[in-house]
Amino acid sequence: MGGGAGAAGEGPGPIVPEGDVALPFNDGWLDADANALGIQGAIFGYADVHTIETISENIASNGGKACIQGEAFRVEIPCEITDPNATDCYGEYWGAAIGLNLNQPKVPDPDTGESVGGTPEPFDASGISAFSFKLDGPTIPTTLRFSVDGGDGVQYCTTKETKLMPLPADGVLTVKLDDLRAKCWESTAFANNDAPDRSSIVKIAWAVVTDDKSAKPFDFCVSEIVAVP
Repeated sequence: MGGGAGAAGEGPGPIVPEGDVALPFNDGWLDADANALGIQGAIFGYADVHTIETISENIASNGGKACIQGEAFRVEIPCEITDPNATDCYGEYWGAAIGLNLNQPKVPDPDTGESVGGTPEPFDASGISAFSFKLDGPTIPTTLRFSVDGGDGVQYCTTKETKLMPLPADGVLTVKLDDLRAKCWESTAFANNDAPDRSSIVKIAWAVVTDDKSAKPFDFCVSEIVAVP
């Protein structure tokens, strides 16, 4: 973990950048030494237990891009719950995402001794107001959301007022952390629900959201990720 990347409430506190800080990753990993904020962690693809079967490569991270391809299943209602973490059919068929951990230590693999990513921890992002990034690819779902996982275990995401689509011509978007909301799918989320505590953020993510109407094919990439002070 780099300087300033300790868990919330520990260490010297957040680093406040003077300008935008690029977060360049390589081979699925962002190293703390590669950015002034000391952000470190894996960039990776993940999906629900059904959608994961449609993804030939969970994620490709080449040339400064993280890409994911597949098809998110339609939410079946009623459904059989097979995911132990799911509490309803939308949890069983939640979709797929690209995630980037912000404070993930490197630990020795017990079998090989090589360094691998350990358990992600909260990052104090008090000095960050927004994240900028570029989206491109042949199939970017209109349901795509940007989200953060808070240290409180709650996910905060873009609402109907702050949705990502349609994209600008250059594909570059900036999402303010204070514009994200808990239970962002609720119609009154932006007005009534909480924004994340920026001093404790574990992960940022780009998620393909499902519904009970149709499957959601996806084939898109994320690149040029920047932390904005």
